[in-house]
Amino acid sequence: MIHPQVVVRRDLTGKLIEVLDTGAQTAELPHDALTESWIHVEIDRETDRADLKQITADLLRVLSDVREAVEDWEKMRDAALRIADELAQEPKAGDLREQDVDEARELLRWLSDDHFTFLGYREYQLTDDDSLSAVPAPASASCAPTRSTARTNGHPVSPSFSRLPADARARPASTSSSC
Repeated sequence: MIHPQVVVRRDLTGKLIEVLDTGAQTAELPHDALTESWIHVEIDRETDRADLKQITADLLRVLSDVREAVEDWEKMRDAALRIADELAQEPKAGDLREQDVDEARELLRWLSDDHFTFLGYREYQLTDDDSLSAVPAPASASCAPTRSTARTNGHPVSPSFSRLPADARARPASTSSSC
C-alpha cells in the first residue's frame, strides 16, 4: 500500500489538469493548487474471483465512508460548536455543576479546533417511556457514514445509551443527544 500526498490542479469538473512539483515553495504554487491524499493498493497473488469481488466491494465501501466524512466534516464541526454554544441554555443544564458544563463546552471547542477527526454524527431524541432510550432523529440530523439509515446496523435505538448506568441515563441535558 502506498499513500502519498500529491499537490495537483483540477478543473471545475474535478478532472486532473496537472500534478505539481512539491519541491516548490507554497507561495509559488497556483491559487487553485490542492493537496490530495492518494491511495494505491496492490493485491498480489489473489486469483479467486469471489475474494476479488469482496475485496473490491469492501474497498469501495470504505472509500465511500471516507468521502462522506470529508464532505460532511465542516457540518459536523459546526454542530459541535453549536452544541458547545447552546450547553448553558439547555433546560436541564441547571441540574449540572457549572464546572461540568464549562468542561463539556471547552472540550467540544477544543475538539473542533482541529484536534479531532469527526467521522460521523447523528442526533437522538430521548423517549420518556418506561425505559428511557435514545431513538435516532430524522435522517436530516445525520452526517457522514451515519447519513443512511441502512448503516445503523439495525439498531432502532442507541445501543451505547442503553449501556449507560441508570443515573447517567437519568441526567441528559436535553431532549437530544449526539454521537
